[in-house]
Amino acid sequence: FDKDLIMEMITIIKDEMIEMTWNISNRDYYIKAGYKYTKIGEKFWVHSNDLAQNSKRKVTCICDICFAEWRTRRAIAKDICPSCKRKGLEGAWKRKLQY
Repeated sequence: FDKDLIMEMITIIKDEMIEMTWNISNRDYYIKAGYKYTKIGEKFWVHSNDLAQNSKRKVTCICDICFAEWRTRRAIAKDICPSCKRKGLEGAWKRKLQY
């Protein structure tokens, strides 16, 4: 196993569908991701994990520590919930894996 890879925290995004609207900015990205283009301004559905990293759409994240769910913009999605972060548990599971 690659220890650095194991130690990396991964943001878990709940599998859900997000309604999007075709526009010039997202057209090429979603066509490359396998979505069938219809026309500018038309609505279409995207899997949450297919959203662009800088998307401002809200997604449901699952905390790596307490498994709580919370909604946040995809662009700022983190691997732990705000509650665990406030409690200072940010590196808790990393330390646990070191043993």
